[in-house]
Amino acid sequence: MTWNTAPEEVKEYFNAGPHKAISVVAESPYNVVVTFDDGMRKRYDYTGKFTGILSVLNDTELFQHVYLDDSSSISWDTPNGHMDFSADTVYIYGQPVNALQ
Repeated sequence: MTWNTAPEEVKEYFNAGPHKAISVVAESPYNVVVTFDDGMRKRYDYTGKFTGILSVLNDTELFQHVYLDDSSSISWDTPNGHMDFSADTVYIYGQPVNALQ
């Protein structure tokens, strides 16, 4: 697959080979920390990203019930149904988390 129009960081990630998410933990208010199969841990901030049908995830209690689904996507079960997001986005754009944090 070619990524001609993709941003450079996306091309680099997929050319190197994507990584599988192996765990996810919610942090308040709208951050997740994802651990990947290469040992990398990344924090991603979803603040302000939930609009329209996704706005149900602005409920902080619901947000805390994040899990990885069968495809290792970052997921929530909501009144609007199952919602999931690619862990690749977290790997590419998330902030590295020190293992001691």
